[in-house]
Amino acid sequence: MLAYRIVNTKSGEFEGRISLLEGGLAYLFPELEGVSLRIRMKKLRGSVAEYDHRSLRIDIDPRHFEQDANNLLPSVLAHETMHAVQHIDRRVPYGERSCDVYTLARLPNEFFPRIKDFYVKVPQKVLSRQPGLIRETANKAIQLRAMGMRNYIVWFEKELEKISRAN
Repeated sequence: MLAYRIVNTKSGEFEGRISLLEGGLAYLFPELEGVSLRIRMKKLRGSVAEYDHRSLRIDIDPRHFEQDANNLLPSVLAHETMHAVQHIDRRVPYGERSCDVYTLARLPNEFFPRIKDFYVKVPQKVLSRQPGLIRETANKAIQLRAMGMRNYIVWFEKELEKISRAN
């Protein structure tokens, strides 16, 4: 089972939140069976979190998650964990936008943020009301990629826009 090991912390509360997420996230990433990802709290310039494949470490800037009224931590941690899948498993294509699509295809409703926090275009209207449709559309995009569609990410974004306009 995937494990997160926090290597430095100044907040037991933050460590507790990550521990609570660990079980749900481990289930989402079977490719990382037996992998231990280190998590380091660090002030970052220009990003909220980063994954380093050489050290199997996720750096998280805790300033962005102190209140977390928008439920960002679960999706950010899932996104950075998907980068580990990209490097370890190699079936998920590299890149931030593909990382988003593959993460959104797995993310349970309770792990979706309340505001847009993705590299791919996700209409706020769909995010707020229908996260399950985002997951379904992401899975369909991944299936289309497996069948040879090269612009599956553009297709994904256009489909979500259609869903947004229809509702």
